[in-house]
Amino acid sequence: MAGKNRPNAVTNVYEYEDVGNNSGLKLEVNYASTKNDFNFQNNGTATAVNWLSSSDSRIKDNIKVISSPLTDMVKFRGATWELKIGGGGKGIGFIAQAVQEYDSDLVTTSGTTYLEDGTLVNDTLSVNAGQIAAGLHHEAILNLMSIQRKALLALSDLSISDEDKQSALIELATLIPDESEYADQ
Repeated sequence: MAGKNRPNAVTNVYEYEDVGNNSGLKLEVNYASTKNDFNFQNNGTATAVNWLSSSDSRIKDNIKVISSPLTDMVKFRGATWELKIGGGGKGIGFIAQAVQEYDSDLVTTSGTTYLEDGTLVNDTLSVNAGQIAAGLHHEAILNLMSIQRKALLALSDLSISDEDKQSALIELATLIPDESEYADQ
């Protein structure tokens, strides 16, 4: 990548091992009076103060609002788990295979993972749960806000009979997926 030569910039990459027997690589970037560390641990965890995803509309095509977020929300579930790598640890998020059934383009194959018992898991699947959750949950909340507003307006309209109010509320309720559609996932 072409860029300006910054004489005040210093970048160091070094291995580390801390007291808790964690080891990995640290990328240290110093520029002017700012220092940023990016840590890549041997258990697969990467940390930094902030990770950003490029989201500029100028670098994207076919931008579309998620058309049925409430229906899409029930296609995969949030889960908790205990890891079989890196000394264990608990996690929360999405399971890649479930996301893959929803949209295979949201899942990346990231290589081989070695479990603590020596088992090799080839073609390990990865997802960017933050991106999935941010887009899908945001649109679902907007949908629910719209349904709630319509319900409140129907309930508060004194010119509508109770029977018509009930019909309007039933119609709005059908916009929200029934729990039986996802309860056993």
